[in-house]
Amino acid sequence: DNYDVFLVQTSGARTWSIGTRTLPVQQEFDALLPDLPVRILNFTSSEMEYKTVRVCAGDVLYLPPRVVHWGTSETEDCMTLSVGCRAPSAADLVTRVAESLSTSVTSTATARYQDGNLVSQYLDTDEKTDRAGPSITPTIRNDMKALILTAVQDLLDNPSQEHVWDAILGQTLTEPNRYLDGAVQPFDEIIDDDYLDIWGPTPAHAMKRVRQRGCLTRAPGVSFATSQVTSMEKNNTAVAMDRIYGFGQMWQVRQDTLSANVFSKIERGQSVDRHDLKEAPDDLVQVLQQMVAEGLLLANDK
Repeated sequence: DNYDVFLVQTSGARTWSIGTRTLPVQQEFDALLPDLPVRILNFTSSEMEYKTVRVCAGDVLYLPPRVVHWGTSETEDCMTLSVGCRAPSAADLVTRVAESLSTSVTSTATARYQDGNLVSQYLDTDEKTDRAGPSITPTIRNDMKALILTAVQDLLDNPSQEHVWDAILGQTLTEPNRYLDGAVQPFDEIIDDDYLDIWGPTPAHAMKRVRQRGCLTRAPGVSFATSQVTSMEKNNTAVAMDRIYGFGQMWQVRQDTLSANVFSKIERGQSVDRHDLKEAPDDLVQVLQQMVAEGLLLANDK
């Protein structure tokens, strides 16, 4: 795995064989068995040293990224829960930065390469062969490299672009990696009549009833992250914002203690009840209602 993994032994017993070193990416690709939904390596014991660990119900085994491991059950009731703590790669983040720059209107993102010596370059021929030199010169390569680095550096280091970098991180960290159809059900696709009888036919009805007698809980399998940033409005006014990310999406409200506490509870998997929402500002209520509509938050009476 490319991330930290915690193996929780929920019942029975299992013996794990664990590699004593991390596995280079190229060696992994060379040893992968093809056409499998999971990454299984074709390794022999002579190719890597292993340590053996036996775990029983209640034990938790931690494995760092890129450590080869496999387990053998020892009892019929053996069951292991794998909890992976994902982390983006440099390639993942560079891809997101490129996507952000492709829609940016900043001067550095929209700058284009200009060659002031373009005409003279093609007129400067080799008299002996009557042939022009290479069109892509070291100077051109370096100038275009500087063009890219300037745009990226402006996004990453310019304080006025910090909210953009924050959005890239939040959306990347919460985007589902292995999404299963139906895992998240938008409110308008709910067909459970009992649920709709209790909470109403629309997200607005559900939010109203939650504020009266219920609570909001995080939908299973949805990851959330929170942050606080300073964002620039159209009139160049700096505004402090509380942000919450979920399922690769972002919502934000003007910064205040109540909103920050509600977002924090959602991120930590705690329910948000009517007491939390008693004096909630309108922008916070609207954000929560949108997340109910998306199916990321569920109305609940517990």
